[in-house]
Amino acid sequence: NKYIKPLGLEVYKEWARNSGGLAILGHFGAWEVAGLFYASLGFPTYVIVQRQSNPYITKFIERIRREAGEKIIYNNL
Repeated sequence: NKYIKPLGLEVYKEWARNSGGLAILGHFGAWEVAGLFYASLGFPTYVIVQRQSNPYITKFIERIRREAGEKIIYNNL
């Protein structure tokens, strides 16, 4: 595919060491797992999220994200 080029983990490590990077993921495929994966490898990972209407679900999702090492930024909409 000329639009998508998979990169090896060493490329992401190089980005993290030098200038960092930004991954913008849509709501398809394993987008949620991708963030957790990179955070669990020690990459600084921030997620911009909206609180769920059910506060118990929000707390549950927060716990999973924080345990993996993700930092949470709420969009407050």
